[in-house]
Amino acid sequence: QAEFIAAYSFNSPDRRDLARAVERSRRFFRAEWSLASFEDGEMTAFLRVLPSAMHVNGRGLSFGGVAPVVSLPQHRRKGHVGALLRRALADMRERGQVLSGLHTTHPALYRRYGWEIASVKRVYSFAPKEVSLAAQPSERGRMRLLKPDDWAEVDRVYRLHSERRTGPLQRIDLWWREAVFGASSPLPADVALWENGRGEAQGYVVYLQPAGQDDQPGIMPVRELVALSPDAYLNLILYLLRHDLKQEIVWYAPPDDPFLSLVADATKVKVREEYDLFLRICDVEAALKQRPLAYPDHQ
Repeated sequence: QAEFIAAYSFNSPDRRDLARAVERSRRFFRAEWSLASFEDGEMTAFLRVLPSAMHVNGRGLSFGGVAPVVSLPQHRRKGHVGALLRRALADMRERGQVLSGLHTTHPALYRRYGWEIASVKRVYSFAPKEVSLAAQPSERGRMRLLKPDDWAEVDRVYRLHSERRTGPLQRIDLWWREAVFGASSPLPADVALWENGRGEAQGYVVYLQPAGQDDQPGIMPVRELVALSPDAYLNLILYLLRHDLKQEIVWYAPPDDPFLSLVADATKVKVREEYDLFLRICDVEAALKQRPLAYPDHQ
């Protein structure tokens, strides 16, 4: 029932054959991570809270990632989702999850329950054939396409990149395989790793290649680009630009990304900003106690 509600709400192909979605759910998600509401024996709404940790000043604070939150259309506006969100917050506090986060296209709903915009993302749109870089890498290295079983290779890069930052979430095997590589998705992602001349992994990029028509080659979304060095960053961008059979690349980047400063003609790149992660403190006292100082020497 839960998987049908999710598939129907997001118009997923799984709604016509739930077997794969149900098997994936039973394999990866523990029952106690889920909450559901019922009316006359029928499940009306459903949510799941995935346990994780968020990097804050070099330490991982216990985190509850809320996804999905879904309801059948005939049971919406009855208060069922609101009741589930309140219960989820109480459960997270009891479990010691001091922070909670989610992504949503319905900000007004979640603001009612205390979640607020905590970050933004920059969205670049450009035709790869029209963009060139004003800077070139000093080392070419090599690119290598990975499979879901290779997730530990990108995880090492991700950990090095995120350990001193505030905001990135700690990722486990399940997260890499399903959320990043999309191993069970009808359209899995491509993940390319860049290694320097010594064979050291220094960066990776995650992107999708939806099928397009011959006269409309389509859009290539870039979900994530992580680089540990300037050479890694430049080589990853050059790799993306070589996908020039695509009509457009749409790249979701952090707000401090330097791409525009490296483009020879910035007018070839459209830029917009969108809100990104919503955060809520579930337990203020515990969160403040766990939060380390950004500058420990400046007490």
